[in-house]
Amino acid sequence: MDILIVDDAANVRARIKKICQSNNLRYNIFEAADVQEGIEAYEQYTPQIVILDIKMPGGSGIDILKHIRSKTKAVQIIILTNYTAPEFKEQCLNLGADYFLDKSLQFSELKHILSSEILPT
Repeated sequence: MDILIVDDAANVRARIKKICQSNNLRYNIFEAADVQEGIEAYEQYTPQIVILDIKMPGGSGIDILKHIRSKTKAVQIIILTNYTAPEFKEQCLNLGADYFLDKSLQFSELKHILSSEILPT
């Protein structure tokens, strides 16, 4: 299973990667630090799971969400962000995000989601 993590903070990507590696499932993990890298990595690796931050250099994780959803509904998309205003959450879920998590309060839920989610093959 392939996971793409798109977040401009290296420490956040490392923390997510550690969570992914702690599950019993085997993941190939790819990383990107900005919107353009995120879109390019998605196109190159076509992961089954994408974890996105909202505010990043070169745009927003919402731009990546739109790009992915214009191509497929089969990818599981998890928004993990500090920008948790209701309008961001509503927009992301309306655009097809599967989960919207607050980095400050819900980071630990990521492990549960990754270990329990039935994902496309």
